[in-house]
Amino acid sequence: MKIGPKGLELIKSFESFVPYPYDDKVAPVKGKYPEWKGGPLRGTATIGYGHTDNAKHPLKVVPGIKITEKQALEILAVDLGDVEATVNRLVKVKLNQGQFDAICSFVFNCGAGTAKPVLVRINAGNLKGARDSLDLYTKSGGEYMRGLQRRRDAEQALWDLGDYLASEELPVVLPTETVYHPAEIDQVKDPKISTETKEVVATGVIVGAGGAGLFFDWPWQYIIPAVIIILFIAFLVFRYIKRRSWIGKSTGEPLPVSSLPLSLASLSVATVSNSQSRSRASLRSSRRASSAGSYRLPKVKSRSASRTK
Repeated sequence: MKIGPKGLELIKSFESFVPYPYDDKVAPVKGKYPEWKGGPLRGTATIGYGHTDNAKHPLKVVPGIKITEKQALEILAVDLGDVEATVNRLVKVKLNQGQFDAICSFVFNCGAGTAKPVLVRINAGNLKGARDSLDLYTKSGGEYMRGLQRRRDAEQALWDLGDYLASEELPVVLPTETVYHPAEIDQVKDPKISTETKEVVATGVIVGAGGAGLFFDWPWQYIIPAVIIILFIAFLVFRYIKRRSWIGKSTGEPLPVSSLPLSLASLSVATVSNSQSRSRASLRSSRRASSAGSYRLPKVKSRSASRTK
């Protein structure tokens, strides 16, 4: 897919044309970025329509250079071509034009690495979660940026347009002046299960196994392995949830206990019942052996013997 006219219009309006290098972490003064003339950078050296050294076009942003708007548009076309190719390569599901344009704008602003959690949601078929999670990317250096929020709102509005017509209006007003929103956007970590949830589950497993052992009059040498087995199963469940990025809400809140894909209580009961039945069977077999006066181990064929035959 290629970015549509609305996507290009959105990117140009938010990036703004600046003919000289500037530090995008230095706020504009009276609607204009101060020219970067060398020295330490607080953010990223930028020129034209949001071009940086990390973009596809080979132009390096160094102090003292100047470009025309025509040159800036040519640079933007190369940079956007690389973004289109990246989105087409990483997204495995079909998107409509509005969704594709919104993701291209987002990746152009944040970079493919920062955008990875959103792309994971898209490929998992959670398009609503992907759209809503754009609101998480509004901070730079831990600071909330109103300019980033405005851009995320505009991208969500573009997403909602679907397969739009070129004559359609975006339901948000695009900026006509410089919008301060740096390219250094904070990475949003993959949602994890809260520590509180882990503590609740671990406590429940230990208390449940201990209570079952006391109720069935188990010796402690049975209770301790049961607790270890159940905790190991819980660990596997948590790993599975983390790998699949199962999220309680699209905003990235921790996964509550009630939404676990497997019931740890049922796992505990199953493990206890299984251990109980095995211990009873062992007791019955030992009693039969003692009543017979002798006990002989069953013959087991070794693997090496079976291979030689």
